[in-house]
Amino acid sequence: MKIQEVELKTGLERGNIRFYEKMGLLCPVRRSNGYREYSDEDVRTLLRVRLMRQLDIPLEEIARMQRQPEQLAEVLTHRMETVRQESLLLERTQEVCKAIRDAGIRYDQLEPEQWLRQMDRPAEQGQSLPPSPVRRDVVPIHPHPWRRFLARWLDLELCRLALEVLLYLVLNLYPLKNFWFEVLDYLFSVGALLLVEPILLSRWGTTPGKFLLRLRVTNLTGGKLTLSQARERTKGVFFRGVGLFLPVYSLYRNYRSYRSCGEGEPLDWEEASCCVASPLPLWRCAAFGLAFLMMIPLGTLLSLQATLPKQRQPLTMAAYAQNFNDMREHFLPDYRYEMSDAGELTERPSDSQGTVIIEEEDLFPHPVTECRYTMEGEFLTAIELTVTVDGGAEATPVAYGAEDQILLSTLAFVGARKELSPLTGGLIPLTDRMTNDPLESYEYTIAGVRVRRQVESSGYVGVSGLLFPREDVSAPYFHLRYTLELL
Repeated sequence: MKIQEVELKTGLERGNIRFYEKMGLLCPVRRSNGYREYSDEDVRTLLRVRLMRQLDIPLEEIARMQRQPEQLAEVLTHRMETVRQESLLLERTQEVCKAIRDAGIRYDQLEPEQWLRQMDRPAEQGQSLPPSPVRRDVVPIHPHPWRRFLARWLDLELCRLALEVLLYLVLNLYPLKNFWFEVLDYLFSVGALLLVEPILLSRWGTTPGKFLLRLRVTNLTGGKLTLSQARERTKGVFFRGVGLFLPVYSLYRNYRSYRSCGEGEPLDWEEASCCVASPLPLWRCAAFGLAFLMMIPLGTLLSLQATLPKQRQPLTMAAYAQNFNDMREHFLPDYRYEMSDAGELTERPSDSQGTVIIEEEDLFPHPVTECRYTMEGEFLTAIELTVTVDGGAEATPVAYGAEDQILLSTLAFVGARKELSPLTGGLIPLTDRMTNDPLESYEYTIAGVRVRRQVESSGYVGVSGLLFPREDVSAPYFHLRYTLELL
């Protein structure tokens, strides 16, 4: 039979049944699909357990009687003696309560010492009375699986954000938009949380996400976890709770953890700890929602900051060359040239063995791109790039390769302006204005720099980086003048 039928027949909740199973008090058969199949004997076992628990027999004693059924009489005799002692203690409690009430005093006039002595006075002759127990008061524990899940999500995103700050702002690395970078970014974030969370739990009993959602992790007596306990708990959460964040397995483990937590079942990683949830005020919900909404824009701002050139205006020639090469590595890793500190382009090998790869454009002649720099003292103030193609009477297609140099020069020079920041879109305003049409002319001003592109052409058509002469023009020509000038 299914667990729903067992609940009806035994009057026990699902969480209790699962807990007794975990304690080894019953072992239902597992079907081929993984679901439990309970027998009539399992139901009788649960009813026996329920009876014993209502008699307040500890679970350890019930497990011992399952192994040694003949111990029932001994266990019940011991329980009867315990009940007798508890009855005597209750009688004394009633006597002390009546005496305090009849004294007619207020709470702030109460002298506790004499009443404590009366509660702890030795038993009368012939009686065996245990000392009055000291109550252990703890905060009630509530499951709240969604609060726990959202708190962990926020903690993970904060670790990812901290990692991006380290990579982009401290180490000055460029964000790589590829699958493996995203995988490594995620794994490092998980690793950071594995290291940081045990420290936070052992020190303060909470994490940023748990703090916002009023969750606190304690040991079973309500105190703080030790560092080793916190490590074991965090490791259990990652292995058995979220399934190491593996794509499909993680969904399964999150679902199982959600079900177990929602039904009040004991979680595998909380044998020595518990998660305590306090009432959640509205302002904390709003704070969590704000933090949730800020994660994406903050990550975007960090990414935009990382793409900006590292050397800012004013630029020396060496600083401009460094920006040029950095932009090449980030935006055009296949670009075949790198810039020296003097501003000159030199061809670089296309692979680690020093082999120059022949591309399709190499089959066509390349026009020469001339570059002129204007300096004021040691600082660069203007750049001019010119390209001239004179096809003559027997014009052939020409590989027009200046656009890559124009792009990198613009990003390295204009992108270094302090007016360009993550809040203004980083380099996006620049890249949006770049054209793929070699015959287009334009002029605009951005971040205090005049960008001017002047094209004079006749008889050429631009297609995929190539200039094709038109058959109806006898002597085609092409001239480009591209300038970047500080205002």
